[in-house]
Amino acid sequence: MGCSYEEMYNMTLKELYKTLEYKRKGLAYKIWKQSYLITLGVSDLMRDKRAKAMFPNNPEEASPELYPQKPSIKKPDFLNNSKVKMKGDMMIYGWEV
Repeated sequence: MGCSYEEMYNMTLKELYKTLEYKRKGLAYKIWKQSYLITLGVSDLMRDKRAKAMFPNNPEEASPELYPQKPSIKKPDFLNNSKVKMKGDMMIYGWEV
């Protein structure tokens, strides 16, 4: 992904950010893949099964700082089905059940 300084200078900030991010993730993947193959070869030679289990299975586990967690929203307690009952046309929540 060899970009010259002139090409990077002419990019917008968003393009430059994405280019550098993908370059960093691609390099992390290459390093992880080479390390994984070396670990498999060495553990096979030494007949060590624990080395295979200890090494991360994917690049996200190997370098979590490059892959931030996706934001998640916790479901509010009052929407849990176990605490909500229908009484006719009305919903009755957990503290009134």
